[in-house]
Amino acid sequence: MFYYLNGVVAHMAPFLAVIDCGGVGYACRTTANTLSQLKIGEKAKLLTYLSVREDAVELFGFYDAAELNCFRMLISVSGVGPKAALSILSGMTPQAFALCVASGDGKTLTNAPGIGRKTAERIVLELKDKVSKQDVAAGVKGSAVPIVAAPSNTYAEAVSALMVLGYSNGEATSALSGRQFLSMDGDEGLSLLFKDLGETATENEYNLRLIQYLLDILKTIGVNSKEQDDPLFQESLFRTYTLLNRLQELIQTGDLAVDCITLERLIQQLIQSTSIPFHGEPAEGIQVMGVLETRNLDFEHILVLSCNEGKLPKGVNDASFIPYSLRKAYGLTTVDNKVAIYAYYFHSLLQRSHDITLCYNNATEDGQSGEMSRFMLQLLVESHHDIERFSLVAGQNTMRPTYEPIEKKLHALSQLKNLKMLTPTFLNTYLRCEKQFYYKYVEGLIEPDEIDEDEVDNKVFGNIFHRAAELFYLGLASSDALTTDGKGELKLTRPFVVSKEQLEQALKDESLIYRLVDQAFREELFKVSAAEYRPKYNGLQLINKEVIARYIRQLVTIDMRQAPFTILGLELVVKTDVEVETSTGNLSLSIGGFIDRLDAVAANGNANGNNLAERIRVIDYKTGRISTTRPRELSEVFDPSMLNKHTDYYLQSMLYSIIVSHNRNLNPAQEPVSPGLLFIQNAGAEDYDPTLKMGKELISSIDVYEEEFMKQLKVLIANIFDKDQPFRPTDDKHRCEYCPYAALCKS
Repeated sequence: MFYYLNGVVAHMAPFLAVIDCGGVGYACRTTANTLSQLKIGEKAKLLTYLSVREDAVELFGFYDAAELNCFRMLISVSGVGPKAALSILSGMTPQAFALCVASGDGKTLTNAPGIGRKTAERIVLELKDKVSKQDVAAGVKGSAVPIVAAPSNTYAEAVSALMVLGYSNGEATSALSGRQFLSMDGDEGLSLLFKDLGETATENEYNLRLIQYLLDILKTIGVNSKEQDDPLFQESLFRTYTLLNRLQELIQTGDLAVDCITLERLIQQLIQSTSIPFHGEPAEGIQVMGVLETRNLDFEHILVLSCNEGKLPKGVNDASFIPYSLRKAYGLTTVDNKVAIYAYYFHSLLQRSHDITLCYNNATEDGQSGEMSRFMLQLLVESHHDIERFSLVAGQNTMRPTYEPIEKKLHALSQLKNLKMLTPTFLNTYLRCEKQFYYKYVEGLIEPDEIDEDEVDNKVFGNIFHRAAELFYLGLASSDALTTDGKGELKLTRPFVVSKEQLEQALKDESLIYRLVDQAFREELFKVSAAEYRPKYNGLQLINKEVIARYIRQLVTIDMRQAPFTILGLELVVKTDVEVETSTGNLSLSIGGFIDRLDAVAANGNANGNNLAERIRVIDYKTGRISTTRPRELSEVFDPSMLNKHTDYYLQSMLYSIIVSHNRNLNPAQEPVSPGLLFIQNAGAEDYDPTLKMGKELISSIDVYEEEFMKQLKVLIANIFDKDQPFRPTDDKHRCEYCPYAALCKS
């Protein structure tokens, strides 16, 4: 639809450039490299890519064809979305990316925020055939700057080398603009850096020349830095030179025969694993050592730091298959023996000293007990020496972290107005903490990827369960009620009736649920759609697989009590338009999200042998535990202090129910709609009803609460867009413990 945009740069923000074309501002998501080439008020031409999804339509812009090509390749990889692609290309040039893929260097790709080890390996695996070694040598097709410049143009070579290392073209040009000595003949460093290794007959000969090339560089550095008084630097230089020299010997003798890429990785691993010891002069100065290192040594003056209980003696692990009482009874080693050894070392250290200073921290914050070591207490009680006690108090009050609000400036307001659709998660985040909302949705900061992709965390666990449940009920539908979408996935096209007999028959097939859970694992965790793929589960994954399978059985058992009923939709996208009056004027916003399941059931929850659609029920699966409390009145649903009681689920379910009640396609007869939350873990009771309650009353029809709900919803949205209300931090600091932006929030 759009090939490129040619206009004036009107606005720039992280990962965003607004191009004014004929009075229309086009918001383009882009990379840091592209942003470095743009200036506000100047003309620019961006090559574009239009992304169309169910919940959003986004435009991406790139300064040259190289970035666009890399972006297209990245989003073609399973599990890599546009945001992840921008994250990768913001940290490296297309040339550097091509080099990483061609060399199999997935580790470098993990430096990009949001890219884990598994994702990086998947990128390298799927794109290695698309990015050839010729691409690496000549630059990605369409790039304005080749990786290797003409031999006569030293300046261009230097620029290209810096770009391969991850610098933008502008940064590289700026860094080299002041160097007047860029010539091979006049600059010893450049002549070494751009040395031509030539073509050799064998890979072994090339490796030898490469090692010799690195040794020459190290030798030059060592000669030019011999006047530098830095023992650690000299030692590291010597260790690296010795390591490379040893590799050279192994290659020459034929004991090491590898390709160039493997040799590079080997060198990196060896250097990373090399430790550099440093030693003080034993005869003079201060000696810093641990308690164990002081054995059989005498000192005139001793200063012991952190002499707190738990550190001296050091906290010892008493874990053993043999209980303490049995070890004690039979004379085996216990924790008491380990403490006694520490006591011996401590008193041996003190016995020949002239003066001793023992320090401990009596503060009780940040996990500190504030208790002195038992050895110090023993000296105070039993020692006959003169002991003086001093207290050191800081000359100022302890600085506490402050959480300052963030003013809503023009940038923040413009970002808010660019939002395509508001979701319950969006609103609940604002209620929980307005500053977290700002970092996540206004600035678009990517949460750190700290969890191994092989780990089934709460989010992945929920996704697998939802997918397995969807697959189960799709399997109950007739073929004429199903269709295949563009991704090859089955989708429901019309409602179908679920009978008790169908559910009972499905439960008898013990392998069915396991097959469905396996498929959900393949799609949601391993990101593989091929049915022939058999995932290799680790221990924790096997446990999670079994738990999810039990949850599915529990879900089916619950539904058997309601059967027969009609499933109107699975994993439905619902939305509606809301008119909100804000301080900046009236806004028309889309609001909605995903419904796990939409049912038609009897009004009393019992079908009584027929399937009359007396009530439509919005079902949202929850794999966590249900709260023991529920909101007594509707205002608590929008009260930030009540969110710890699972009332954030209420906002989501009630909003979806209101949308469904007015949707002519989903509810043509305008039947009553009730919100429901099905907590799998707590649904074992025979009389369990997932329908939500307000106080003690079941919400059998959302119509009763619709007017007040929409009124308070519009107030909440108006507050979000109110330019005079800053983004405030939450008053509940317990929420900060698990917030990914906690360190950024503190000042």
